[in-house]
Amino acid sequence: MRLLLAALCWSSAAWAEPPEKLADGVYAILHADATPDWPNGNTLVVVGERGVLVLDANYLPSAARADIAAIKKLTPRPVRWLVNSHWHYDHNNGNAEYRKAFPGVEIVAHVETRRLMDANCARYNRGLGAKSSPELAKFEYAAPTVTFERELTIDLGGREARVVHLGRGNTPGDTLVHLPRERIVASGDLVVAPVPYAWNSYPLEWIATLRALRGLQPAILLPGHGPIMRDLRYVEDVEALLETVVRQVRELQETGKTLDEVRAALDLRAFHDRMVAGDAAQEEVWTESVVKALVERAWQSVRGGI
Repeated sequence: MRLLLAALCWSSAAWAEPPEKLADGVYAILHADATPDWPNGNTLVVVGERGVLVLDANYLPSAARADIAAIKKLTPRPVRWLVNSHWHYDHNNGNAEYRKAFPGVEIVAHVETRRLMDANCARYNRGLGAKSSPELAKFEYAAPTVTFERELTIDLGGREARVVHLGRGNTPGDTLVHLPRERIVASGDLVVAPVPYAWNSYPLEWIATLRALRGLQPAILLPGHGPIMRDLRYVEDVEALLETVVRQVRELQETGKTLDEVRAALDLRAFHDRMVAGDAAQEEVWTESVVKALVERAWQSVRGGI
């Protein structure tokens, strides 16, 4: 998947902002874009008495190494669990760097995420990925070592982390990390701001998955990309966008319109104006992700094709 985000301020010398403290022992790392075509995903760091849990390992190994250096400044405890939120490369290409730095680390993923990573990661990164960034020409694939289907509860020592699959949405294996006591959720690409990523998504199920996410009632949400959120208004907006697309596609399809005719007839102006807000780069993401990809996936969904 080619993510169309402009790297207007991209610098290989500064991959990330300093870790932002979300609660005692809980940090978010927000990253600069990896290349003109690919971002680095957001990273969650959770420190417990028994070790550290990390969610997501970036697109470029060099960005993962920078995160590891930052984590070592936060705590002397080792990273014992690295969770991959889904199979897209901007969230797991750095797995091997964590394995080198912390040889005992367990890499955790949903069973569908492991299947798709096995099928795609090495092949992509040594081909198209190497054209995106020369450092990926020597890409090392580090597969998940622990898989699950619905939920894992990890005792970090002094705090509990739930690794949860609420249902399909952005991908078949979307996984979030939920810290119940701290009321923090890191969502992976189930939530991306300011425009959702909908390539190869599951719109009908995504609605229910976001509803279940909101049911966790987090006070803080770390999305897969975008700023830290301290309320759920944007999640509600994405849910409403999905519901609107599915409803309009179903109604227009029933009148006999083709996919192209459905696209032309959709009215998503209110969502477009809020999410794009005049940003040229996000306008391109909106066109590719929402107008093209999301509408086609909704078309397929209401016809029973996915």
